[in-house]
Amino acid sequence: MAVWLGLVVMVLVLVGFVGVGVVAMAAVLRRNGARADDLRSAWGALAAAHGLALAPGSAGRDPVLSGTFGGCPVTLTLGRYQMGAGGVSYDYTVARTSVRPPGEALVADRRRVHHVAPVGGPEVPVADPRLAATHTARGYPPGLAMALLAPDLAGRLVQNEVSHVRLADGELLIQRPGHHADAGACLALMQLAAELAQRL
Repeated sequence: MAVWLGLVVMVLVLVGFVGVGVVAMAAVLRRNGARADDLRSAWGALAAAHGLALAPGSAGRDPVLSGTFGGCPVTLTLGRYQMGAGGVSYDYTVARTSVRPPGEALVADRRRVHHVAPVGGPEVPVADPRLAATHTARGYPPGLAMALLAPDLAGRLVQNEVSHVRLADGELLIQRPGHHADAGACLALMQLAAELAQRL
């Protein structure tokens, strides 16, 4: 009798844990859904105010904002990097554009350098002391990475809290940590991507 009573109590406790887990998961999904709706709404307003195009996405797809800056087409998307199965996830807002020069380059926050695919080439010096304190750069040819570190651009990378600038396979990618809905942050990232692409 005592064994059966113990089993019944264990089953009730397990059912309780499962119930709490389901409620917690539902709360997380509801919160994430609300954040996604807020982001879509903010990006929709940004698109309308600045003549950009918005693909609003859906429950399983992130929105995509696109436009032309100085004749250069740029898209803004959301990205995530997850450390291992079930590990910590890092969110990014990502500006992308096509580029012509052959080669590859990477300017990356040292703490997050592994969040993007690596590139070849030697390490190049980062002249701006604010950027040099946190970032590393490499590329082939080395001049390509150095072009991304021009004095006026290095300051803007710091100002816009850019964690990665990666050039490879004909694409320039600029990442900023977090999913951003702020119009100023989004436009600055898109404009920076266009300006970098035009200088290469």
